[in-house]
Amino acid sequence: PSHCGPVRPGRPRASPITLETPAAAAAVRRHAMGRRVQVGLGVFLSVAATASSAKAGVATAPRPKTKGAAAKGASKPWPQALADLDQARHGRDPPAPKIMKAAVIACKEGKQWDRAAKLLREGSNLRYRMGQEAWEAGIYSAAQADMWRAAYNLIEDMDLREDLTPSKDAFQVALKALDKHGQTARAAHLLAAMREYGHTPDLKGLSTPITALDKAGTWDEALDKLEEDHGPPIPLRPLARPIGPPLETMEIKPGNPYAKEIRLLQHVFREACRGEPVTVCAAIEQFGEGVLGGRGQWLKVAGGAKSGCLRAVMQGAPPGGQILEVGAYCGFSSSQMTMAVPGVQISTLEVDPVHVVIARSVINFGGLTKWIDVWTGHSKDILPRLRMRYGNCQNLKYSAAFFDQKGSRYDEDLTALERLQLLKPGAVLVADNVLKPGAPIFLWHLFCQDNYEAQVVTMQEFAMEISEDWMTVSVQKEQAALDTLDDVADYKKQLAEDLEAMALRGEEDVWPEGKDRFEKYELHDDVPEELKVLSKEADRMRDKAIGKGSVPFQEWAKFANDVKRRVAPFGIEVTAQSY
Repeated sequence: PSHCGPVRPGRPRASPITLETPAAAAAVRRHAMGRRVQVGLGVFLSVAATASSAKAGVATAPRPKTKGAAAKGASKPWPQALADLDQARHGRDPPAPKIMKAAVIACKEGKQWDRAAKLLREGSNLRYRMGQEAWEAGIYSAAQADMWRAAYNLIEDMDLREDLTPSKDAFQVALKALDKHGQTARAAHLLAAMREYGHTPDLKGLSTPITALDKAGTWDEALDKLEEDHGPPIPLRPLARPIGPPLETMEIKPGNPYAKEIRLLQHVFREACRGEPVTVCAAIEQFGEGVLGGRGQWLKVAGGAKSGCLRAVMQGAPPGGQILEVGAYCGFSSSQMTMAVPGVQISTLEVDPVHVVIARSVINFGGLTKWIDVWTGHSKDILPRLRMRYGNCQNLKYSAAFFDQKGSRYDEDLTALERLQLLKPGAVLVADNVLKPGAPIFLWHLFCQDNYEAQVVTMQEFAMEISEDWMTVSVQKEQAALDTLDDVADYKKQLAEDLEAMALRGEEDVWPEGKDRFEKYELHDDVPEELKVLSKEADRMRDKAIGKGSVPFQEWAKFANDVKRRVAPFGIEVTAQSY
């Protein structure tokens, strides 16, 4: 994919690396399995560089003869090879590996890199085993193409496989790639692995602190110093072995339960780069705009202008606390927030277990699992248990919160955060879709009770040009926060008296262990009836959109305009605009 960066072949060498065509194809297939198509392209470019050297008169090792259609396909023009593949696809079974291989090679020789990349992704379904030589050729290609992350991942994968053992040369080329890009912590990790395998690293030519430390002592001391300075490296977790048919081979028909979300996950695995969350988020936005948007379907993520607004607010939140998200969906917003404020822990809640699986898969693929916890359950059940989930931490505080769940839940969840005292002073709250489908009671809470400093930011709905939507950005006023503290103190005093009376009567307290108590939520008596009715209409519109049917974009735009008109009499209107 273009967003993974270009693959640049190295110059032809006096003693070029010669790869057998079957070995190169096998390497490509294995790399595609790990979502690292760019590494496979590097293998092919190494083959191309070898061919160029041979034409220039540089001596190369003789290439073994290959048999069958794959060898013949390599000499075919790429349009003919693609025609053969297209014909094979019309059969009952997947195309034979030799036909796929012939098409990939033909596209490579014809410099049809985009087509070659797509075929390599499809070839990941073959799941062939590879030999040591092909793996190390892939590591070399990744390093030559300045793809340090791919080289590092490949060494890690070799280390996990029983049939492969990384050689000293493989470690060295990956180490140099990491060194070139200043990845000292990961370089230290590789040095430790080399020591376990009994390899003595060659540190000559390295420009990181490894070299300077090596001059003063042994490489072991340099490694210890690196680990002391940078801490243990953050490993990129390998993909779990799938149970059942591979996701890539499954045909998900529109209209089936969770078809949109599963196709989204397929798209991310196919288009994004493992361990690179920027490409993961780009793939999600491309799916929403380019795939679903063209069919009149809506992907409920805070993409486009909304993403920029969310990131900016998170960067301006008070330091020292965590971030809470209610409504994980596919893991897009939590990934965006992690990139905006690296190193900050994020707790994201999701009631739908299928969406939890999707979100965790997306987050893991992007390499952000260490920073994002996806909790399964309803917000009314999870919020009182958050302190227990984090080891009964009484100091758990959130500097920012992002609401992206059902709009009618916003007011109750905000009240719970206030009464549970989970928000730091000055914590910022962002809420999405407050116009479409809408959160009228929540808006009334912000603007009609004088407890919050709030802005209503208008913007175009993501992947829906004809419809407007709003996000709110708010901070609780100091006096309102003090009033909440007084209310909480009064509640705890009354609770203590009630528990003491229960004990005197011999009654047992059956409150679940680990669940914080707080005053039960009740809808404020002053909420206008018109907003209560509008809130129910917004829920019905949302349920219609996520059900088997769909809501046309024109109907969404009409509903958003209606909500905007009906909340205006209560002083709820736009105060800022995002581009």
